[in-house]
Amino acid sequence: TINTNWCTSKPISEWYGIKTDEDGHVVSIKLPNNNLTGIAEFSEGFVNLKNIDIDDNPGLDNITLDHPNLVEVSIKNCCVHGLIYNWKTKILHVSDVQPLGGVLWGPEEAGTELHVDNVFCSSSSLLTGHVDKLYVTNCRGGYIGGQAEYAEITNSELESIGMVYANTLNVTNCTLEREIGGRATKATITGSKMYQCALSSDELYFINSTTTDYWHAVTQSKLVLSNSHCSVICGWDFSSGCSISVSNTYLYQPNWDEEDSGTYSFSCTGATWYGMFPED
Repeated sequence: TINTNWCTSKPISEWYGIKTDEDGHVVSIKLPNNNLTGIAEFSEGFVNLKNIDIDDNPGLDNITLDHPNLVEVSIKNCCVHGLIYNWKTKILHVSDVQPLGGVLWGPEEAGTELHVDNVFCSSSSLLTGHVDKLYVTNCRGGYIGGQAEYAEITNSELESIGMVYANTLNVTNCTLEREIGGRATKATITGSKMYQCALSSDELYFINSTTTDYWHAVTQSKLVLSNSHCSVICGWDFSSGCSISVSNTYLYQPNWDEEDSGTYSFSCTGATWYGMFPED
């Protein structure tokens, strides 16, 4: 650990890794690969703090980002055994962090982004809170909850996905130990495998994907199943006027309930099923 001049009578501008402005306010903290351990907390006490670099530190427990001037922060090549608490930072990049206890995002605020890449989540929850845009890539373990206007989850092996709400949800090439659930305005699931699908949405596109157990979607306006395999029970609840398209898909014991009386459109091409089909 390099801690030259820290906690001495030297001006803080001479402390290792610290940069100040002309008025002596801390504007940058850069302590990469410095064997940091314990809790790292960046609070409003650093009035003009703009940049943080604590990459490549394997012994951190919790990281708290509670500063309104931190527009964009990157945390990579670390071990964070606890949580990353983000209350104020607009854009947060978390990459190559193994393990990570999870990310707890602060109050709803427009323009916030969370990018998570190549992370192993050692706890039950990878994300809790409300973020504007969420990008998860090449991650393992954990449950993705919370809320997002836009969520993109790719090439990941997760416990489950159950967002309280997502305006747009894209799940691509993922494996889920349990289910995908929650609520989305428009959801597109492509090339993915899961135990259960229990998603409520206005539009749902289920493409080249597989469930190994219960498949039950609540759909308001449009449902598309293409080149997929629903192994156990396939059930839908849908509203009057819903458009339903099934192509090249295997369904086990398909059944559905229409939420409201009225008409719906249904097309089926190249599908196979076991049990009663809706038109039987």
